[in-house]
Amino acid sequence: MNGVRHRIADIVAVGYIATLGTRRLLDQHSEDIIKRYNKRYIEQAMLSLDAVVKEPDISSISADKELLHISDGGILHCLYNYAIRRSCGMGIKLRSVPILQISIEVAEFLALDPYKLLSDAYICIVDRGDICEEELRVKGYVAACIGALYQDAPKIVMDREVPSHLNRLSKIELSSEYIAVQS
Repeated sequence: MNGVRHRIADIVAVGYIATLGTRRLLDQHSEDIIKRYNKRYIEQAMLSLDAVVKEPDISSISADKELLHISDGGILHCLYNYAIRRSCGMGIKLRSVPILQISIEVAEFLALDPYKLLSDAYICIVDRGDICEEELRVKGYVAACIGALYQDAPKIVMDREVPSHLNRLSKIELSSEYIAVQS
């Protein structure tokens, strides 16, 4: 590889990720969490977690597009599996992913990765992420261009101190009730 990655499409996240997993964590670990965080802060955060994201209409945004629902395994699992199905690579910037501060704090408090928590949000795969992001924001959505798909195979998280490769979630992670929907 010569260091130049050839972009296939942009990745736009729509809605806050990790809301469902955070809600479950707050419901099941509320006593421990309230010892660490102010009860009023938690109550206010719960209102944000309960907001429902409608499926975005991206029909007018891009000629070549796909819409993915993020659920089990969170955003990382969704993007990893999509890249595997498409036989492509990706580069994502976690700092650009829309996530509520409470999701980060609760996940870290319980030693979990917030980007692997159960979510109810969407991913748009489009030609022009900047245009998609802007049009969705005008329509009232929380949206951010978080990366791109590439012709090569590596799946990389780019905004860590040292870029790291994204790996498939383990069976143990996928069996967690905060990451996967239990039947």
